[in-house]
Amino acid sequence: MNPLSILRILGGIWVALGAAMMLSLIPGLIFADGGLKPILFVGSAVVIIGILLVTAAPKRGEIRLREAIFSVGAVWVSAGLIGALPYYFGGLLVFTDALFESFSGFTTTGASVVTDVEAWPHAMLFWRSMTHCLGGMGIVVMSVAILPLLGYGGVELFQTEAVGPVKDKLTPRVRETAQILWSVYLGMILVETALLWIGGMELFDALCHSFGTMATGGFSTKNASIGHYQSSYINWIIIIFMLLGGINFGLHIQALRGKPLMMWRDPELRWWLGLIFSVIVICVIINYIDFGLPLSRTIEDVVFSTISVITTTGYCIVDFDDWGFAARMIILALFFVGACTCSTGGSMKMFRWIVAVKAIRFQLRKNLHPQAIIPLRMGNRIISDDAARAIMLFIITYFLLTFISALLLMLQNIDFITAISGVAACIGNVGPGFNLAGASETYAPFPVFSKYVLMADMLLGRLEIFSLLVIFTRGFWRP
Repeated sequence: MNPLSILRILGGIWVALGAAMMLSLIPGLIFADGGLKPILFVGSAVVIIGILLVTAAPKRGEIRLREAIFSVGAVWVSAGLIGALPYYFGGLLVFTDALFESFSGFTTTGASVVTDVEAWPHAMLFWRSMTHCLGGMGIVVMSVAILPLLGYGGVELFQTEAVGPVKDKLTPRVRETAQILWSVYLGMILVETALLWIGGMELFDALCHSFGTMATGGFSTKNASIGHYQSSYINWIIIIFMLLGGINFGLHIQALRGKPLMMWRDPELRWWLGLIFSVIVICVIINYIDFGLPLSRTIEDVVFSTISVITTTGYCIVDFDDWGFAARMIILALFFVGACTCSTGGSMKMFRWIVAVKAIRFQLRKNLHPQAIIPLRMGNRIISDDAARAIMLFIITYFLLTFISALLLMLQNIDFITAISGVAACIGNVGPGFNLAGASETYAPFPVFSKYVLMADMLLGRLEIFSLLVIFTRGFWRP
């Protein structure tokens, strides 16, 4: 492994991070409510150190798979550390809580330890939401556009960051792919911001909530999240854009190129929308019977909560922890489903569940017809045995890590429902869970050790487990 090459990559990312951090000075100057000094200090220091690393390290050199994997892990960990410094030096949070808030932002988890977010300066709130914006499309994918300037092509980094079963490039050049993805992503943020602003939300809040929506993150500038506004218009705008954030961005680009039918032909999207519709119908019936609220209100609450959870956004207009047991268990199950592949959403992704269901059906048919040649298909794509095996191992590993993490939390005297839902919410990058981790609560009361467990879960979930775990294997460090 070439450490100088890794340092050069980190340097380039840190320059971009520091520059993005200093954008938070703009709302700080406009609202003049503090928070400028720590952002200016940290942002400037990060930019200077990044420039020194880029300048000192070799301009050219081959980046191999191991360097790419290690660089991705190093980028996310260092981003979490850097992002926490303004909160800490600004006196807003103790160091562990600052780390938790930063990792939650960059991994687009949306789990928060802030008990009164409305008391924060606008500069800090903007940086907090900006971490969602950067993490949503992926800091490393963003860097693919600038890596050629540093002497690297970026293919290995893009493939390591864009993990999952589907990684089709949209253009022959990875740099162009990253630029297209970011253009569509930022374009959607601007459109949503305008629509929310038209709906009566202040421009600053509209932009911050658009960052959280398209990144499927969930940080809000209000203590009551989207429920603060009590506006059906705002609720439905955010519902639409949460859905867009949970859809494969490759399909968005194909639609913009004049091929909207590609969306309907995508089997993953059809399964995903079918699941969403089924859950909404079931939960509307359950909640209408349980609470007796007007049907329109029940539909709006259920649609918003279901889409917020399955896209792993985490915004709330009601606390689904108050729902009946059956509805809550359905929502908990959605924690383990997640959005589509190549979206900004987290959790296991719908594609893996489809393959798992098809693999079970495939095995049943093979038991009846042992000599038959039955390919495992996903639309027009044939899923190889190796790919199916890898997906099944991913699902097993995901549940195993969830169980181990929940056990570690329970050893800290956290009750079972809080532990299992909190871990599921963090490793799935959902945000709110149940009980002490509920939508109307924060993770602030959790013990320090539990917060570090949950931070590790956030990173594992954001990098889809194996890209991070492989670094800790003995074989990774062998020559």
